[in-house]
Amino acid sequence: MNRIAPSAAAAAALFLAPLAAADVLVLKDGRIIDGPKMEQKDGHVTVEFEAGAVEVKDALVDILLQEGKEIAFVPQTDEEREKFEKGFVRFEGRWKKIRSAKKEIQKRVASRVDEAREDVAHSEWMDRYQVESSHFQWHFTTPRRTTQRYIDACDAYFEIFKKDWKIKRDKKKPKLAINFFADRGEFQQVSGAGGGTLAYFMFIGDYDLCAFYDRLDPEFTEQVLFHELGHYLHKLIDEDFRYPHWPGESLCEYYGGASWDPDKKKLTVGQIQNGRLKTIQSDIERGEKIGLRKMITTRGFYDYTWGWSFVHFLMQDPKRAKQFKKFFLGLATDKSVKRERSWSQNLKNVTGEEVLRYFMECMKLEDENDLLKLEGEWYDYIENDLSFEGENALVWEAKTASSLGERDRARKLYQTAYKRSPEAMPASAHFAYAQMLGSSMESRQHYRMAVDKAPLTPVYRWSLGEALEKSSKEGEKEEAELHKAIALELDPYVERDHGRIVITMD
Repeated sequence: MNRIAPSAAAAAALFLAPLAAADVLVLKDGRIIDGPKMEQKDGHVTVEFEAGAVEVKDALVDILLQEGKEIAFVPQTDEEREKFEKGFVRFEGRWKKIRSAKKEIQKRVASRVDEAREDVAHSEWMDRYQVESSHFQWHFTTPRRTTQRYIDACDAYFEIFKKDWKIKRDKKKPKLAINFFADRGEFQQVSGAGGGTLAYFMFIGDYDLCAFYDRLDPEFTEQVLFHELGHYLHKLIDEDFRYPHWPGESLCEYYGGASWDPDKKKLTVGQIQNGRLKTIQSDIERGEKIGLRKMITTRGFYDYTWGWSFVHFLMQDPKRAKQFKKFFLGLATDKSVKRERSWSQNLKNVTGEEVLRYFMECMKLEDENDLLKLEGEWYDYIENDLSFEGENALVWEAKTASSLGERDRARKLYQTAYKRSPEAMPASAHFAYAQMLGSSMESRQHYRMAVDKAPLTPVYRWSLGEALEKSSKEGEKEEAELHKAIALELDPYVERDHGRIVITMD
């Protein structure tokens, strides 16, 4: 059975005129594979590359179009068979006449193929899409259908933040440019970002925001975009002011944990940041609680973790949320706050001690005892009110540890995540863990799992091939040649880019 959009997959048998001039596979992440012969089998699509066959699970497939073949669907229930005999099919939750459903499916498939061709035409940065949304100017090489989710979500984020914090954009200035790259390699090459940078907001001069699409972790992509967008929205409070690390990064994390429902077009803020919470819990287990005074007056990574939880704690209480909003806005606008101007960036700043003084004033804390009492309530909130679901919290914490250079800790976290729930571990986590395991048999096992879960990712296959080349096991050197050959068919530049990609998180 050939594939089209999943929304029609449960419809009864529809036989359409041949549409494809060559086999074309459109993946749900927006990528397009064409050229090789393909065949739909039970549970997967087989793609016949010159080097060998690759099985792509149905869960990864959006559309399969085969040369000279028809798109077909088979009734799945007795009700569908009975209705089909009467000339009806179940299509998107409604019974429709077969002829009407045929026309609608044919129209959608043709439209999807046109979209795919258009995406290919805009896949190089010099030919990028340029789209103006309600609040931003987008430049991107990602598929248009894929990117629309982020365009809509960011506009909704702007509206919520505008309502919560009473900001407005200077209409005389251009909208913020969001440069959204198709992958990390393009992001690094075009934007100049290096190391493990995931995204950045340029907060001086002509503002712009640069990020890339991690197709294996789209929710993480969304959180990164939201976080960096927060820095821009903070600038709109007073563009001459640079917010201190706390509360700036912590509020970005609070809104960065929002979730977007593309069907309902609804953004929900104040969600639990699983990875951040897991890091906090690990700190507590080691007896490393962060004190409130230290967090407010000094700069550290704890602003992303403990700081996020403190903002979450304050924002859940209407009275404290009002006080916190007064504090955050007043740091930039209250005339009573003592500010200094940075000679390097020519922006106003506030010292840590002044942040603490003004925070206590706004929160109506009289002395150190009041501050410690608030700290105790915050600790209780973390222990009793914050909880996460799913084993991937460990993966998120491992990513965090890796970004901080804590490779031993990251390796142990990946190991624990795999032991607890191997199926829930994403391909990117298997890949990152394999890189940390060197040339061991265990590393080859995780490279294989990464390839199994993301069979058309060139760098995974190339890395597996390199690992197998070092194996003394019979047949694995020949298998290594196969994986590297397929990787080169998927991406002729994978060997050149491999070194750049392998040292960073995918």
